[in-house]
Amino acid sequence: MRDEIYQIIEDVLNELFKANEFKPCELNFAVEMPKLKEHGDYSTNVAMVLAPKQKMNPRKIAEKITAQLLKQPIFEKAEIAGPGFINMWIKEQSYHQALCKVLRDLEGYGSSHYGQNKKVLIEFVSANPTGPLHLGHGRGAAFGDTLARILRFCGFEVFREFYINDAGRQVKLLGLSIYSRFRQKQDPSYPFPEDGYHGTYVYDLLEEIQRLVDLNGLKEEEAVQICSQYGKELMLKEIQSDLTEFNVHFDIWSSEKELYETGKVQSTID
Repeated sequence: MRDEIYQIIEDVLNELFKANEFKPCELNFAVEMPKLKEHGDYSTNVAMVLAPKQKMNPRKIAEKITAQLLKQPIFEKAEIAGPGFINMWIKEQSYHQALCKVLRDLEGYGSSHYGQNKKVLIEFVSANPTGPLHLGHGRGAAFGDTLARILRFCGFEVFREFYINDAGRQVKLLGLSIYSRFRQKQDPSYPFPEDGYHGTYVYDLLEEIQRLVDLNGLKEEEAVQICSQYGKELMLKEIQSDLTEFNVHFDIWSSEKELYETGKVQSTID
């Protein structure tokens, strides 16, 4: 309602500018709900903001604006108060119409075309597929998804992207961690990577991988590579499941590894 009243006042001013009642100028005025009920439903300082620019008495300006406001069907009455405030009372019917619009539009109430379908890409969460999501990821998921919803509500065409960091050292380190836990089953003294992943989930990953692949008899390099690949895929699947339960969905899942393997990174640099 406040935004609607602000727009009505702006329209009234533009008409008064065209009629040469005032010299055209830019204004930044306020429309607020008064603390005291007897001061109306809404009040504005537009006349006092306009007065210095027009070199006129603010009450004289308020008289001209109020006369035009009273022609608007939304207002029951409008009065000048103090040095030039304009107090406005809204017709009960206008509130009924506003409530009907809320009930009619439901979840679409308040949406706009401000964004004009401009494309916006929001990349968020993008956790490494080397471990479970933690509280920080949850915060990022909530913030990013909320931002995406607000922008879409305002008329932007929004794309949500999860960038999968699967091309660097971290994924290989996951594979080394899983393989070390495998070897430690037979030899507890087998070394664990200095920067390895110590979470108990590594044992769970190993158990899942052993259901899919027999690691016995494989060369270490091959076994680590398999642990890295399957470990990454299993963790990514868990991440996707957690985000789905959190009601956060992505339009694009971009693999860093794939960008390098397809030559897209190099072609962009070139």
